[in-house]
Formats: sequence, structure tokens, C-alpha cells
Amino acid sequence: MSRAVIQIRHETDDMAAIKAMGERFAAAWKSGQQQDSVAVLTFSSPAQLFSVLTPKRWELIEHLQKIGPSSIRGLARSLDRGIKRVHED
Repeated sequence: MSRAVIQIRHETDDMAAIKAMGERFAAAWKSGQQQDSVAVLTFSSPAQLFSVLTPKRWELIEHLQKIGPSSIRGLARSLDRGIKRVHED
């Protein structure tokens, strides 16, 4: 995975979201070019986002943005946290 996107989107119409996804897929298909892999995490509200991403998990994300790709062991070491706890998060 080369990139991750976290978004909060309140779709009142589920079909609109599905249609938008289909349009992005069709554009990528028609281009014939390999696309960058992107993991997209979509939440319906900030409350839902922060029910999943605890403060410690958010700390991991911020730290990874600073240091770039890292192993779990390396990430735990750089944050002075236990490997098991980082792995759980």
C-alpha cells in the first residue's frame, strides 16, 4: 500500500456513494495505467472515527507520517511502547 486516506463522509444517499465509486473505477480502467494502491477508511461522523481511532492509535498514525514505513518492532521502539500493545493498535 502506498497511501492511506481517512475521510468523514455523511452520505444521505448510499447509491450516490456507490455511483461515485463506480465512476472512479471506470476512469482507472479506461486509463489502462496501473494505479497507486490506496487504502480508504470512510467514517460517517467524527464520533465514529474517534470510536475506532483511539488517542494511542492516532499517535501511531501521526508518528508513521513523520518517520515513514516502519516495522511494528521499530515503531514500538521509537515510541517507547510495548511491541504487543503497538501490534494490538
